[in-house]
Amino acid sequence: MSGRTIILILFFWAVLTIVTPILVRLSATAKANGEFFVIKHTSKDIVKIRNLSSSVGWLSELSPYW
Repeated sequence: MSGRTIILILFFWAVLTIVTPILVRLSATAKANGEFFVIKHTSKDIVKIRNLSSSVGWLSELSPYW
């Protein structure tokens, strides 16, 4: 093996060493449906949605939660 071959192998090994943990972290934080950000709902948000749905009428029929 020549010196260039060894350097090329070491270069790709270094790239894989850097890229692999990044890909693992991204896949661990990704949601199943492809969303990357988690939206947290509080009870205040649910009360606002309930008040809105009671004023709209048909929206309350669509939601199975209340």
